[in-house]
Amino acid sequence: MKKIFLSVALALISMAAMAWTPDFSLNNNRFSVGLHGGVVALGTNHQSAGIGFNVTAFGVSVDYVGYGPEHIHTPRNDRWKDSEAFSVNLGYHIPLFSFLSVYPVVGYSNRSDGVTDGANHRYSVDDEDYSVTRINKYTRDWTEHRFNYGCGIAVTVAPWLTIYAVGSRNAIYGGLGLNFSKL
Repeated sequence: MKKIFLSVALALISMAAMAWTPDFSLNNNRFSVGLHGGVVALGTNHQSAGIGFNVTAFGVSVDYVGYGPEHIHTPRNDRWKDSEAFSVNLGYHIPLFSFLSVYPVVGYSNRSDGVTDGANHRYSVDDEDYSVTRINKYTRDWTEHRFNYGCGIAVTVAPWLTIYAVGSRNAIYGGLGLNFSKL
């Protein structure tokens, strides 16, 4: 009886899978740019909030999320133990419906420990508004490189707005994207 039930279930699943195929032509007219926030260096002692961006064109997504040394702009001549982490992912959207797609992602993650030296700094001057930004030197003492993989989901809530979320081995993040091809 179990074998008959399993055979029928597998036959029905394969017929349903053959009846539905993703419409990849939905990816042709989409170009979006998004901003997101989340957690980087997930499950490590470097875990922290990070921010980043997403660019999607023709179904291909490139994501970056990270955080820099905490004292990179601190205006003191001290030395601090600091850390940084980032993740870069590449994925391809598989449209389930016209408003919903999933996308597997693969990428690269990096995290490091180091020292931020306030005595060794430089200044960056913006010529438009004449603002000055102090940038302290960050020197890495230890770095770890990791392969990253995961999955994302994108929901188009309006023709020009997409909400997306990604969960991967080293980062979890989500954000909003503007679809410029629909503006």
